[in-house]
Amino acid sequence: FTIPVEPAIPFQLGLLIENRGYGDANDVQIVSSQPEIVENEKGLLINFAIIGSRLGNTPTASKTLNIEFGDIASRSNVVCVWDMVSTLRGKFSNFSATFQYKGPINDDRLSLIESVEIYELTHIVRVVGDHPLGSGLGYVDDGQDDFLTNIRPDAFYVPDHVFTSDTRQGN
Repeated sequence: FTIPVEPAIPFQLGLLIENRGYGDANDVQIVSSQPEIVENEKGLLINFAIIGSRLGNTPTASKTLNIEFGDIASRSNVVCVWDMVSTLRGKFSNFSATFQYKGPINDDRLSLIESVEIYELTHIVRVVGDHPLGSGLGYVDDGQDDFLTNIRPDAFYVPDHVFTSDTRQGN
């Protein structure tokens, strides 16, 4: 008899770009990126496929990690989510990306990317209203995805931080 094949369960890769500056970031794009996924027990590389992506809440036609974000207004955020499947269960062991954008006078030599930080995404969530852990900060549901993450890895993989797309709040 034939053993049934379990269908792949989609997982997400999320990206939050914060423009903390007082000038717009023009023509923002990821020009190259490549995750490496390995199977936990044997360290085998795992193939993956991007089955969908969305910029904010708008689905994109892109089936790659290279995305054109366009212009990001000063003091605002942009959220991108990729839906992916893989051949085996595993974990990201390496991820690299190159970002590009033009500064206020369209000169990429004047651009400044302060940092690129990568965290374990536990779940995509939606933060709305006051929350006991938010000390009455009054998060507003801006209709964008927020990210429940594990920024301080521990043995139990307990998530410990929420990155919100609400531009009034600091992440």
